[in-house]
Amino acid sequence: MGRTESPAPEAESNPPAKKAKKTHPKLPSGHPIHFRRTQKLIWTALAGILGVGFIAGLYYLGLQLDWHNVFPFLPKGTTAKNWWDGGMGIIHDKDWDIWRHGVRDKAEPEAWAIIGGILLGSSYKSRHVIKWPLLAFGGLVMFALVIAGALFITWATYFGPVKHLNPQWQNLAGIALGFAVGHVLHYMWMPMANSIRYQLVSFSLARTTSTPLWVALPVAPPGWREMYAQLKADGVTPDTMKAAKNNHKQSRWLVPLAALLFLLVAVVGILAKYPIAHGVAIPILNPAS
Repeated sequence: MGRTESPAPEAESNPPAKKAKKTHPKLPSGHPIHFRRTQKLIWTALAGILGVGFIAGLYYLGLQLDWHNVFPFLPKGTTAKNWWDGGMGIIHDKDWDIWRHGVRDKAEPEAWAIIGGILLGSSYKSRHVIKWPLLAFGGLVMFALVIAGALFITWATYFGPVKHLNPQWQNLAGIALGFAVGHVLHYMWMPMANSIRYQLVSFSLARTTSTPLWVALPVAPPGWREMYAQLKADGVTPDTMKAAKNNHKQSRWLVPLAALLFLLVAVVGILAKYPIAHGVAIPILNPAS
């Protein structure tokens, strides 16, 4: 009788390898950023506030502000408010109020995603510098896409498939659509956001070898501070920046200037959307009569 061979024992299955924990660059002090997740959540909220403020600021400055309050030599009533509210002289649709408010309100969640792309990005290896004319053109294209997205969301909310819902669900659907459209625009905007963030961060590296306070203290987004640390660890100095940026001298001051203008517009928008909208008099913008 032949010998029956016992089946070979099954090979022990190797446990799946654990995913390596993502590490972040340490600051020039040699320490990592403490409470990084908490800081990022704070900056996420701030990105939302700035995104809402920027759209509201553009709307207020361009279409609501009486410029006599800013430049007294102009006559009273130097404003586009009546022209815009009246349909620009060419629109006589009874639903114009819905559309014009939609341009402002529905664009705000989209702006959050775009601003978040600059403030919250952490691609500290990206060093591709986009020249400022292309950045300006890209910004205009993105602005046009934000307006187009806001018009689409307004249509979907008030005239399209969402119009049959009750007002509360309409508002929630509008916000959800805003974030969805903004998510798409976020990835379209990302290459330019990376370049803007790199130029803003490297601006400090181009000036001095000392660690600036915004890197040493938690007063800037974690990704920005880590990008600075990584660039410095890679040997980037004022001399290497000067050699590498001979063809991008304008960007070194135009990008920070654009960032300052953005902050000013965002602050104006926050003031217009909240205190001014509730009857509070703000000097220059909406002084008491």
